[in-house]
Amino acid sequence: MENYSKQLSLFDMEEMQPDIPKLLEDGQRIYIVYKADIIPSVVRFSRIEKSFLEMDYYRRYIVDPCPFLADVTNDSIGDSVFTTLEAVEAKVKQILKGTHDDVILASDIKVLSVEAYAYTRETDSHTIILYIADIGNDMYLVKGYMTYERILIGKEKAYGDFKEEQKKVTAYGATLRPLEGYKPEIKNMYRCSDHTYWDYTVSECAYAIWESKNRI
Repeated sequence: MENYSKQLSLFDMEEMQPDIPKLLEDGQRIYIVYKADIIPSVVRFSRIEKSFLEMDYYRRYIVDPCPFLADVTNDSIGDSVFTTLEAVEAKVKQILKGTHDDVILASDIKVLSVEAYAYTRETDSHTIILYIADIGNDMYLVKGYMTYERILIGKEKAYGDFKEEQKKVTAYGATLRPLEGYKPEIKNMYRCSDHTYWDYTVSECAYAIWESKNRI
């Protein structure tokens, strides 16, 4: 008969975990910096995990919402995670120094005109809005069918992209309704990688900005 006396139970393994301090409380409001965006978030709970590469333990905080690639641990507090708005705004100012070509701040984007359309999906009655906005300097802000907002430089390029987005809707027999007086939500826009024809897009679109020369 085999001897299992030396095998560790799950309880034993939990007992072996180091006592790592809990620096953020459940339900606490925090601010996460991703690129130059400030994402207000809430700590749901935390747990001790083990790094597979370095084989050491650390405390991970599960937060909501959690931006792409955000890793909330004790080490990230004061670096990309903050507990006060004043501290996180100071961090963003530091990030933005000398990066004027890499990001167009929402505060610097002025909408001159907007052409917008809407349609309602039959499957769930959800309304989707497509638009193209002239923001000056031969730059256009475009939001298409199930795609992220992006800035395209050049009128022909931008309107060509927008017409393709419209075709994605009308190809299924849907009807686009013109929207008068629509005001798009303006966000920080980041320079894109060479593998996409977009020039700038939002931080959520990791594919377009992941391999760019963006210093942020």
